[in-house]
Amino acid sequence: MTLDRELANDYLYFLAEELAAEAYKSDSIIPLEKKLIIREQHNFILSGSDRILDAVPEKEDLDLAFFATPDILETVLKPGTPSGAIILHTLFSQIGNSRLLEEVSSDQFEIIGTPESLGRGGSLVVHKQYDSQQQTFFIQWQVKGIHYDQAASTTTADIFIDIAEDQQSVHKQVKYLISSINMPIQQHIYTNLPEKSSLHQQNPYHLLVLHHRTHEVVMTLQTLEALGFTIDAFIGIPYGESNWPTMRMLDYVSSQSYRCLRMIQHPIEPTQYRFDFKQSSFLLSADEALFTDLYNDSNVNRDYMSAMTTLVETELVRSVQRCLQEKTKFLIYEDGGYAIPLIYQIYNDSSHPWHSLFKQAVDERIIVGAVEVTGAGERRDLAAIESNQGKALLPVLSTARDDIKTIFEAKGVSQAIIDSTSTALGRLGLPTFETRKVAVIGGNGAIGTRLVEELTEMQNSTSNVFAIDIVDHAFYREIDSERFPYAAIKVDYLNLGRYVVEDNCLPVIIDLSFGNRSLHLYNQTLEKSVREFFSPSSPYASFTELVFTNSFPHPDISLEMLWQELDRLNQLWDSIRQESGYVAEKMEFLPNGQGMIQFFSNGNLSKKVTLLVSEQVLSFKKVTRLIQNHVDTIIGMTGLPVFDEYDINAFLTRNNNENPVDELVLVSGSSKDYEFKKAIAFLDELLAVLSEKTIDIQQQLTGYTRCYEQQMCFIADDDMDMIRQVLASGKTPDALVAQLKQYPELLKISGLKDAQPDTWASGFAAWIRGKIKSSLSIRKSIHQDIGTIYHIQFNGQSKRLVLLADGFVINFFAKHEKGVKTEYIDPIVTMQLLGLVKLATTETAIEPGVYRMAQQIKTEDINLFWQALDDKSRPIQF
Repeated sequence: MTLDRELANDYLYFLAEELAAEAYKSDSIIPLEKKLIIREQHNFILSGSDRILDAVPEKEDLDLAFFATPDILETVLKPGTPSGAIILHTLFSQIGNSRLLEEVSSDQFEIIGTPESLGRGGSLVVHKQYDSQQQTFFIQWQVKGIHYDQAASTTTADIFIDIAEDQQSVHKQVKYLISSINMPIQQHIYTNLPEKSSLHQQNPYHLLVLHHRTHEVVMTLQTLEALGFTIDAFIGIPYGESNWPTMRMLDYVSSQSYRCLRMIQHPIEPTQYRFDFKQSSFLLSADEALFTDLYNDSNVNRDYMSAMTTLVETELVRSVQRCLQEKTKFLIYEDGGYAIPLIYQIYNDSSHPWHSLFKQAVDERIIVGAVEVTGAGERRDLAAIESNQGKALLPVLSTARDDIKTIFEAKGVSQAIIDSTSTALGRLGLPTFETRKVAVIGGNGAIGTRLVEELTEMQNSTSNVFAIDIVDHAFYREIDSERFPYAAIKVDYLNLGRYVVEDNCLPVIIDLSFGNRSLHLYNQTLEKSVREFFSPSSPYASFTELVFTNSFPHPDISLEMLWQELDRLNQLWDSIRQESGYVAEKMEFLPNGQGMIQFFSNGNLSKKVTLLVSEQVLSFKKVTRLIQNHVDTIIGMTGLPVFDEYDINAFLTRNNNENPVDELVLVSGSSKDYEFKKAIAFLDELLAVLSEKTIDIQQQLTGYTRCYEQQMCFIADDDMDMIRQVLASGKTPDALVAQLKQYPELLKISGLKDAQPDTWASGFAAWIRGKIKSSLSIRKSIHQDIGTIYHIQFNGQSKRLVLLADGFVINFFAKHEKGVKTEYIDPIVTMQLLGLVKLATTETAIEPGVYRMAQQIKTEDINLFWQALDDKSRPIQF
């Protein structure tokens, strides 16, 4: 019986037929994916005594990804000798096989593989005979992420299969995709780089690159390789998932050294972070085992920074060991301050297993320095120096505070945040920014200022856009408008003013279209609000300032008109004096033409009314008050954990304003998961309490103590003060029992009066848990490429907390998002590249410390960035 006939009823025959029928869907970049589940042991591909996984499961659950152009896949599977089924049979017989097949026909097949990768990776050359001609095909396979789940008795893995005409053609489309990336500034810098020839002749530098998974980073990796740098590893920042084209390009340009993590979300459990074998470049069995073991540790996988730090440490150690062995040098190219603080930590920790290695590498200048791009990363690097008694170990060149980033890239980042957020909200069926009330935390920073401007233009008003910041003015920086007139226009600011609203200030928003300056001081809203503010029975008695937006003419109004307007106000002030006893005293104009303040007194009491010109943004020190007043969207831009459980409490306790569901959307535009980290941890703790999950008594008591100390709304009742006193002194089970003995009334209320004391701690914790569950319920839903929604019921009110991108920066999260657009990123990553060249070629070593990049590279190179933007911004001439 021929093999074709034996395979006639085999799963591989049907797989070949299915692939042939769907060949038109295939692509060499985005694969044709198939799920293959095998239950018969004799058909197992990866599992068994003679296979690469020495285990016998009940089934294999394999994800196949076929990379091939439609014509190639169709041709390799169409009738001929060998048949498509035999080709797949031969291929899968070798995949997972720990030895080379000996029984294959040498005139039809050639198997190529190395002993260390055999079974996991290799190539199959197929010589296929058609009626009158022979055609050769090259098939390359990689087995990734082999895992045997003993509990489920299942082997899982991803198998990548590339099919092309020859070995060179496997990456043909990937190379074409890379060549289409348009980064004119980087191309110009590379072409004209004076140090290029010397780096080509001798470049002893190895690189660890930690950056976003974008087209611009792909091109930069290729440029670095062209300059002779050796890329030991590229670690992709895992905000969400990356798409197939990006994955394929990064794998290629990093010389198969791409490493990445993935998020694993659960409706109750906190998010976990695991090594992403599918996304990462192919690994040999020892490395797969290493990363599997590392990320099985809950101390590593339960926190984003611990998971990333573990990966960075692993690759740092390998690179440093390699450089010491080869007597070469090492540089770090990063985004976010992952590696440098870790080097300081290990350098100063004599008990760390890699302390001696890192100390030698730093002291002997094997590690030469690093380049950084973010403000958050720069802060982390500076904090590392501070923790080392102010002594820097390495030079770090940072673009975080350079003009090209703070002035120009900030526009691109703000646009990307708006675009990505609008897409995510649209996919949820929710309104986008035109009708939202938005608070920007960090709204007076470099990016926050641009974001406030973009939102104002979208809404055609400042009325529903608010800044949250400890700084009282918007960011502003100029470029040379004489040298770069068109670029200066392109990056000019709207110059929206800021007015800081203190806790004792009551703001009244008078809406006005953006750019409208034809204001009148007196109107009915103003009169009504002023009378309520000064009324003896006013609900606003605790406030000492009343501020009106869009209520004062701009300085360009004529004095005659201004006095006419003020005369009408004086009549109102006189009426207030008669009604409330408050006398209008001095009037002051605000600086920079922002408006005026009218002061009032009544004996020892004083109040003031402030009138602002148009185009002023109200600025607050904390976001909590805005939440209480029904802001529905918060964008965090600080890179710091500024949103916490108090803000969640404010959301829960505000009324629904007659809406069936009260909604708050949280968006991060800053580095890592810092912005909403405290709130996420708090919600995870509540989810555990509200579920039937068993929680350690000590852990429960710690959490409940914090809730009662903070007087959270869901434990607020007549017993709250008494319970808070007990928990404050009874922070362990034994201490709690001792404390409860002094509160017989509480024992009675909690139903523990007749219970044995050794059950009091668990019974008391269960009683509090029941209290929380009686007023609060939370359900967490996970939305692919969008984020997480917390569906909350509190005291009969329905609420929805929408956490876009799961708290990570929104513009890199979804597979279809690429982050900030290329024209904004090209100069930034190129400036980092120039920083690496500076560190690698400088004759005089740069002293350890953190430096602005612009202070270390040539002025003409900085000007080149602005000149390129100026040229692109020049108007067309008719």
